[in-house]
Amino acid sequence: MVEIHSEVCGSHMNGHVLSKKILRAGYYWLTMERDSIQFVRKCHQCQVHGDLIRSPPVELHAMAAPWPFMAWGMNVTGPIELKAQMGIDSSW
Repeated sequence: MVEIHSEVCGSHMNGHVLSKKILRAGYYWLTMERDSIQFVRKCHQCQVHGDLIRSPPVELHAMAAPWPFMAWGMNVTGPIELKAQMGIDSSW
């Protein structure tokens, strides 16, 4: 589990991904997913670097122009006739 999570094969993935990688490596036991999740929770590197927010805080700004709503349009069609009105049975 240590090798797949952090050494040869790993990039410190979460518990679910770790259990899938272990399965692909050819290992299986009944509590594999639960054990993987608990192992990742105890990993020191994941605890140190896991909760970092990588975007700087920025003040929120309101949108000045309603640009998504600038190009509203309407398609006008003639009357829609149902197949049942034209004498064709429309039952499925």
